[in-house]
Amino acid sequence: MALIHALMRYKSEGKMRSFDMHGDKKATVALPSGKSLTLYMSDEYIIGGSEIAEAAENPKAQYLIYNSWDKVTQSAYSEARRIGIEIHNFGAFGFHLDELNGRP
Repeated sequence: MALIHALMRYKSEGKMRSFDMHGDKKATVALPSGKSLTLYMSDEYIIGGSEIAEAAENPKAQYLIYNSWDKVTQSAYSEARRIGIEIHNFGAFGFHLDELNGRP
């Protein structure tokens, strides 16, 4: 449920145009810039390999987002980097969305 609340916030801030949920933790979003991307939001306090594996399932997430009070293991960072998934905390990802939309 955390992902839908995060997406609603990003949408109300104009950072995304629309989104399509793929379960509780994954969504494909359309940005105002015309780009489309798939997000996965962890609901675990410690993000490890199983979360990375779930994010990589079809449709594969390009980004894994987590809350700032959660922890990400070093092995999760390594595995995500190996398979091409970027990991961002919720606040930093909002800034990344601005960059993807061509905003300073």
